[in-house]
Amino acid sequence: MMKNIWFISLSLCAVILFHACIDDDSTLPVKSISEISIQASSDTINLDFGFELVYEPEIEQTMEDMELSYEWSYHGYTKTSIGGIVKDSLKFLSNERVLRYAFKKLGEYQLRLKVTNEHGSTFKYFTLFVKAAFDQGIFVLSSDENKKGRVSFMRPLSREEIEAGKEESFYTSAFVSVNPEYALNDPTDAEKIGPDIFIASRGDKLIYRMNAQTFELYNVTDFKTDFPWMNPVGICSKDRSITNYVVLSENGGFATVNYKSDIAFYEGEFFEGNPKMDKMYVKITGTPIPPSTSVSKMRSYHFFLNYERSTLYYFYDLYSFNARQQEFPQEELINVVMDKDMMSCLVSRSKSDPKEIIITRGYASNKGPLEYAWKYTYWA
Repeated sequence: MMKNIWFISLSLCAVILFHACIDDDSTLPVKSISEISIQASSDTINLDFGFELVYEPEIEQTMEDMELSYEWSYHGYTKTSIGGIVKDSLKFLSNERVLRYAFKKLGEYQLRLKVTNEHGSTFKYFTLFVKAAFDQGIFVLSSDENKKGRVSFMRPLSREEIEAGKEESFYTSAFVSVNPEYALNDPTDAEKIGPDIFIASRGDKLIYRMNAQTFELYNVTDFKTDFPWMNPVGICSKDRSITNYVVLSENGGFATVNYKSDIAFYEGEFFEGNPKMDKMYVKITGTPIPPSTSVSKMRSYHFFLNYERSTLYYFYDLYSFNARQQEFPQEELINVVMDKDMMSCLVSRSKSDPKEIIITRGYASNKGPLEYAWKYTYWA
């Protein structure tokens, strides 16, 4: 009987004590935490190659006066030998709130922002796509009164940009933003050959070679040592399907450059005495080498005028053995063009009567610039 009474008494005490705990309104001290939040309109960032990424996140914390620190870092992605993709190790970028960085390669990256106060850290991840900035648009090569060159580029606007009211404009630092260590000294010509753009620098006696989509310069052909007479003013090519291209010098003469190695060599005189060329006109026809064949359907026709000699010079398909010349001693040469039907057209003026305009038309081929030619005469 005593055991039962003791058990009941203990049970009753436990119930009373438990009930007292539930009704206790006292509280223990609680430490407030300054919570950090990172906001972004999108987790995806698109960046044109060659441009600096400038990104400022929207960061808030519940205790506004607490000091914050920042850490930007990124992962790249690498293809494996079996075709898979693995994430690279984390690389540090900056400790600034505003990220400023120019990525040197095209591709996809994962950005990580770490924001820290004395209570802890918050992370935010972004997917960054670095894409070709110059894959489509208008390319302009120019120079100022001091012959300092620049490349300007204007690309077409996207539908989103048009809807946002953005206007087309030229980006005037297209070359220097990607290649800050190089200067275009007296540039004279630019030519796209396959996936690359070649720029002639008369001042430095160089041909610059750069990627046509990124404008990243990766090789040069230097004429100063072996070709001191070469002051490049024209690049002769046919866009693709070539082994060599030809460079015209300011005072006459041509050097040949191997397309793969960028090494220059001299084939001899295309034209006797290496006459100076006052004007150059180029026509390229056909299509490049198809994937299934080694035969190119592209053809190139290069015309040159020497005003003093009243002579039309011409070569077909970049070969010196296809070089031809034709003199017009009674005429002042003005211009030469070629239409889609392979008909070349030479415009000149009679030396005896300046009001007499002469148009000579013929067919351009490996045999010459004006085969089966006939003349039209007009009076101004």
